[in-house]
Amino acid sequence: MICGVYKILSRSKPDRVYVGSSIHIHTRWSEHKRALRRGSHGSGKLQRHCDKYGIDDLVFEIIVECTAESRLSVEQEYLDALTPYFNIFPTAKGSFGYKHSDATKVKIGNGRRGKTQSIEARKKMSVSQRRRGFHHSEEHKRLLSVKMTGNKFALGNKLSEPTKRKIVYAIRLRGSQKPNKPLKVAIFGDCGNLASMEKYKTLVSGWTTNPTILRKAGVTDYMAHAKAASDIAAPNRISLEVFADDFDGMKRQAHILAAINPNVDIKIPVTNTQGVFTGPVISALSMDGIRVNVTALFTEEQVLQASAAMNGADGYLSIFAGRIADTGVNPVALICNVRNQCPQKIIWASAREVWNVIEANASQCDIITLPPDLLDKLSLLGKSLEEFSLDTVLMFFRDAQKAGYAIAHPASFGGGGFG
Repeated sequence: MICGVYKILSRSKPDRVYVGSSIHIHTRWSEHKRALRRGSHGSGKLQRHCDKYGIDDLVFEIIVECTAESRLSVEQEYLDALTPYFNIFPTAKGSFGYKHSDATKVKIGNGRRGKTQSIEARKKMSVSQRRRGFHHSEEHKRLLSVKMTGNKFALGNKLSEPTKRKIVYAIRLRGSQKPNKPLKVAIFGDCGNLASMEKYKTLVSGWTTNPTILRKAGVTDYMAHAKAASDIAAPNRISLEVFADDFDGMKRQAHILAAINPNVDIKIPVTNTQGVFTGPVISALSMDGIRVNVTALFTEEQVLQASAAMNGADGYLSIFAGRIADTGVNPVALICNVRNQCPQKIIWASAREVWNVIEANASQCDIITLPPDLLDKLSLLGKSLEEFSLDTVLMFFRDAQKAGYAIAHPASFGGGGFG
């Protein structure tokens, strides 16, 4: 017997889902199917979908197991997160306590007046009534118990906290992929070129930069560029990085940069080049009222240490998700683990593709930083894949035409063939 929350998905319409809960989940699925086959399901939307596409279009999945006592509260969390299309009521208790308006009651009464059950329907109801009171034999119960042994979904087995976070992330990830659904994650530009900043400033909510980006952009005067960049960024925030390696030098440079413009935040690397944690610098600057962006964070321990060093002050924690992924490690697990432990804003840094925006949104990052080439691609979010496929085919065709390519018969190469 499994108690928990489940969902019914459509194969043909993946964005359409029904969420429910039961203390006997598999029995509940059987009840759904019986009602749908009879044409009497309580959800009109689900019934009409089944009538049109067939019951085989529907897939039943267990979302999470839970205790009978917590069942409704857990279901409510998933109802709020998924806003399922097929559900009639937005509450886990369904229609319990729900009152129809007087006008609706009149419509319901008029719709039922004069209707009687068919002979066939009465026979089915009679058979159903006789099934009540049925009990499994002791031997059957024993066999069921043996079959359920080791089943991770069996009642009483509890999910670990990491597993729960993965489930929540997966649900949010699915929701983030819905067309036209607004993203909660803020987009920051990660750029060192002033012309690019001018180009994208209406698209982003803030900016970050670092000495490596500036060097690649050909910047030679750090202070002059910092002033010009912060002017372009205003009124949005911009993070400028110190590059001293000693703690006193870091603090001195931080105060100089922070004085350039009121919208300047200061990037402090999590360690110096000797691997020594920069906690004293982070704490001192936070106490001085300077908003710190701790950068180059790769591990959970580093993130928690940096957050603690800020002593509850506002700031940013830049997790280099892209570089973490380059090592074959999924950064989402780290972000989900620290998200609720840190009061500062979490930044998904070193993005590699537009898909990272969806991942950052699903893992509840506050910000994701994108270089200009990814800012250009943001317009592709939600683009029809069929349309994108045709665009790609057209690109190949036109480039071949422009280049004047030709595929000649092998004989024209001399020698009469390839051999």
